[in-house]
Amino acid sequence: MVKAGKDVVRLREGEFGQAIQNMKYLKPDALITSELRMSHAQKAFELLEKDPANQLKIILTV
Repeated sequence: MVKAGKDVVRLREGEFGQAIQNMKYLKPDALITSELRMSHAQKAFELLEKDPANQLKIILTV
């Protein structure tokens, strides 16, 4: 079982860097549907529950 875990790590190595490189081809801002202050975190969860189809990513700011 440990060996299998090592195999997974070996197969996944380097993919995170590639994902970061691919971000230049995307428009990540389009994924952000709401931005709320951390003090309004409860409202963020309510938005997710009320309208999950239209809430892709909610950013909580400090």
